[in-house]
Amino acid sequence: MTRTNDRDRETVQRLLREHLPSGFPVELEPLTFGDVACRLVSEHARGVEHLSARDLAISRALVVSEIAIPAGERMIGRRTKALLAEAGLDMTDAYLSERYWITFQRALITMLMARSPGPAVVFACERED
Repeated sequence: MTRTNDRDRETVQRLLREHLPSGFPVELEPLTFGDVACRLVSEHARGVEHLSARDLAISRALVVSEIAIPAGERMIGRRTKALLAEAGLDMTDAYLSERYWITFQRALITMLMARSPGPAVVFACERED
C-alpha cells in the first residue's frame, strides 16, 4: 500500500512541476556587479540614464565582473565599495562620482525588486550614515 502511495505522490509531483511550474520556487543566480553595470550601460545607450564618460568607462569595465552581490545584505555605498576593493577593483571616491554610486544603488534596488520585492524594500529604505 505504501509503495502505491509513494508512486502516486511522485506522479502528482511530476505532473504539477510539468504543468504548473510557477507554483514551485525557482533558484535564481545571485546578482553580480556586472549585472548592475550592464543595466547602467544599457540605460545610458537608450538615453534613460546619463553617465559621465568616466562613469560609463567604469561601468563598461564592471560588465565582466562576476562578483556576486550578497543576498539580503545591506549594499550601501561603503559596503559596495569594500566588496569591489576586495576583488582588486579600485573604486575610490576620487575615481567615481557620487552620482554614479547613487545611480548604481538605484539600479541595484530596481533589479532586486524585480526578483523579490521583500528584501529590496529594506535596501531602498536604509541609508548610509
